[in-house]
Amino acid sequence: MTSAVPGTLAAFLCFFSLTVNVSDATGQETVAKPEKKTTEIKIGYLRAYAPQLTLSMLDLPPRDEGVAGAEVAIGDNNTTGKFTNQKFSLDVTEIKPDGDAVQAFEGMIAKGDRYVVADLSAKQLLSIADIARDKGVLIFNVGATDDSLREEDCRVNVFHVAPTRSMLA
Repeated sequence: MTSAVPGTLAAFLCFFSLTVNVSDATGQETVAKPEKKTTEIKIGYLRAYAPQLTLSMLDLPPRDEGVAGAEVAIGDNNTTGKFTNQKFSLDVTEIKPDGDAVQAFEGMIAKGDRYVVADLSAKQLLSIADIARDKGVLIFNVGATDDSLREEDCRVNVFHVAPTRSMLA
């Protein structure tokens, strides 16, 4: 008994080669390959930072805590983005813990950031949340752990990555 697989496979390969490599009489390909457009995705990282004093150097958090992880993620996403025609970039902006987040946030929007990772206090996060909603910007909260941000101060465009204090309890 003979198998039909080799004949079917040969027919498929012939059909595939005819449809993929269409040549005209001169032997040149006539199928134009479409130009691949790369989509650039700009991500902002807004953080409130001030150096901390500690009793021991072992207790000192790294200077780039949070930002280093975001840079690794951007590198990973750019690797995959080569196949999906996407390019990711990270824009890091730092303010003082008691600084004005609105001014820094508006500067990020002016640069084209449409996704913002926010490592801010709850007060600073709320000061930019409504502006972000009106501008079509999504905020990822990675710093504020206040319960009110998921209850009475909830915003539709703020996604919480950091657990609340009650979740941690």
